Amino acid sequence: MKACPLFALLVAALSLGCGGSHGPQLFPVQGKVTYEGKPLSRGTIIFNPVNEALPASRGEIQPDGTYVLSLAQAGDGAVPGEHRVIVNSSTQVKQGMEINDPDYELPRPLVPTKYSSLSTTPLSQTVKEEPNTIDIEL
Repeated sequence: MKACPLFALLVAALSLGCGGSHGPQLFPVQGKVTYEGKPLSRGTIIFNPVNEALPASRGEIQPDGTYVLSLAQAGDGAVPGEHRVIVNSSTQVKQGMEINDPDYELPRPLVPTKYSSLSTTPLSQTVKEEPNTIDIEL
């Protein structure tokens, strides 16, 4: 008889642990990044929630300046709310070039470095609970 209450308690505990929670709800975010009026041709954009307990989403900037944010899966989006936005973009190292090669050139930033740090970026955006198109002008 004592096994039945223990079994019921075990079933209840397992059902709590197997709920449908797969992380925060995400909403699609896409847009275009421009610098001085022209599409930024490469780099990364990161949306960092102001609520630091929530995860950041990132996207690769395409040659036409467009991006799509992802968190766990390609294009799944970002958590809703206020975000600080970081943009990193630099020249590409020539393929096959090693740092000890005499012609090696360090990558140089394509946008001001203030956009590449949470402590200095002036960029902020709101992700709404709907599909979002957010263009970033630097």
